[in-house]
Amino acid sequence: MNIKPAGRADDPYGTSVLIDLFKGDQNKHVSCLKEIINRQMPFGITSIICQKLLQGVKNKKEYALLDEYLNCQRFFHSKDPVLKYGKAAFPAGKKASLNNTLAM
Repeated sequence: MNIKPAGRADDPYGTSVLIDLFKGDQNKHVSCLKEIINRQMPFGITSIICQKLLQGVKNKKEYALLDEYLNCQRFFHSKDPVLKYGKAAFPAGKKASLNNTLAM
């Protein structure tokens, strides 16, 4: 698959390790995920990860393949998504000005 990551420098959702796995890249995070898969340890994704991955596909064939794979995965859902996503987007201790906040 040829999925382009968006914002890899700050990836609070862990999307980049899945992108690297699908692209065939080798790094410590991919190795760790492969080990989890090989040991048949349970893992899951969030709807945001699913959305980010699907947004990066190049064509309908790639979309169908990825969609089928992702729909077989365990999904984790936040009990309070608005609050959780807001905290992830703007963590405690991060300084901001009104201009930075409005630019988001």
